[in-house]
Amino acid sequence: MQRDGAFRKSFVSAAARLNCMQQKQTQRDESLKKLESRHKKVTELKNNDYDGLMITPKDDSVLLEGYLYKRSHNTFKTWKRRYFMIKENQLHCHKRSKGS
Repeated sequence: MQRDGAFRKSFVSAAARLNCMQQKQTQRDESLKKLESRHKKVTELKNNDYDGLMITPKDDSVLLEGYLYKRSHNTFKTWKRRYFMIKENQLHCHKRSKGS
């Protein structure tokens, strides 16, 4: 009789672990889908015409400025939209343009 109870307990424990692993896999799959959709957006932008993306520089010292996608260094490697400008031979990166 005790063996039966121990078997049930280990079976329930194994089922709980399996359920937890399935939930984690589902979360990983959802994260991967998000990353793939962001990568698709970046690829589409890369293949399209950039005429609408470039902003006329407001300052004479700014050579070029506009929004680009930057890949983050965290574990998820997400793509973030950032405002870049080349000013006085230096590349500057900001979360958004000064005017926004």
